[in-house]
Amino acid sequence: MFASFGWTNGACLLKWDLTVPLKHDADAIWRNASDILDGIVPSASNEGSLRESALWAREELVSAGHHEARLHKARSLIWMGGSGAEIVRLLKPVARAGRIDARYVLGNVYRLGKERRPEKAVKHLRIAADAGHADAQFALAKECESAADPETAVRYYRLAAAQGLPRAHYALAWCYKEGRGIEADASMKAHHYGLAAVRGHVQAHFNLGVCYATGSGVEADAEKAVRCYKFAADRGDVSAQYNLAHCYETGHGVDADMDEALRYCKLAADRGNASAQCYLAFYYETGRGVGVDMEAAVHYYRLAADQGDAVAQFNLALCYKKGQGVEADVQTAVHYYRLSADQGDADAQLNLALCYEKGQGIEADVQTAVHYYRLAADQGNADAQLHLAECHDGGHGIDADPHMASHYYRLASMQGDARERFAPTNE
Repeated sequence: MFASFGWTNGACLLKWDLTVPLKHDADAIWRNASDILDGIVPSASNEGSLRESALWAREELVSAGHHEARLHKARSLIWMGGSGAEIVRLLKPVARAGRIDARYVLGNVYRLGKERRPEKAVKHLRIAADAGHADAQFALAKECESAADPETAVRYYRLAAAQGLPRAHYALAWCYKEGRGIEADASMKAHHYGLAAVRGHVQAHFNLGVCYATGSGVEADAEKAVRCYKFAADRGDVSAQYNLAHCYETGHGVDADMDEALRYCKLAADRGNASAQCYLAFYYETGRGVGVDMEAAVHYYRLAADQGDAVAQFNLALCYKKGQGVEADVQTAVHYYRLSADQGDADAQLNLALCYEKGQGIEADVQTAVHYYRLAADQGNADAQLHLAECHDGGHGIDADPHMASHYYRLASMQGDARERFAPTNE
């Protein structure tokens, strides 16, 4: 069959190894074609014709039932978002012939394709997984998690991890962290983060850094935390960049360096990390490490606020209320106070209550003011406790109650709002 190939093309295709009897060796033809398609052969002036010849050879081999050519074309179609039916047609004969990697790819097509077929996915993945295919073991574990079978998921994660698959160690760490399919165990969590990290898993480095920073499952070690954060941060992990910025600002585990703190904070902020955006806005608002720039502060507060960050929503509300970095707009301030307050921010609850009490940016409503004062007061906000005490004392928006007034006056004299408004990211 292969003698019928058009060797005008073939001579160009096979020029790197003319000593092999190529006309009758489908595997040798495929090796040459795949080297071209995968970019292994050197570039040349006739690169376009080489690729055309390689694609032609692949189609001939696919038609002849060549397993590697079928797998290659199937993977190419997956990459390009091709027809699921065509991919399945290519893979089924290869899988039936005993190719475990074809079972794995076929299982993933059923698992992740446009028309999910979980039962077929599990069937093919299990065959490959039970034959020792590490990626199939991991994929099957993921499918078991989706099917609410965490115990089986843990079993296959273990099998994949035993073969050194970094993401399987990472998944096992999460199972130990959450007690999902296995008893929660902080030391085993840190152990598997460590095994994933030494195999280059970026997120595992970040989470191992959190373990060292907090002493979760390991002895606390700020310097090791910084090393883990830096590995992940320099490879684009935004949470690690944010936490590393904190370390450089505070000198925790590393010499304090505001330039580095700003650099890593901006890296994370510009990649969309809401906490970093809020923190960078705070830098610009206060002039810490940079010149005061309220317009830049408003810009980053808005980016974080629009992602639902409650602290950014509160601080953006203050900017609108005071007209700092943006034209004053009390109604917009009330809007952002409400967004933050409804997420439980005590300062926003207090300020929203004040707006309701005074009719600033919204129609006055003392009863609603009392509601928000109470929410903030119950979180220990001293100003809210004082206002709530005055409401109880004078019967404003609520029945007069001297005992409750005395209670909140006493709390206000003892309490303070000591909440840290910016805290490093956890796992």
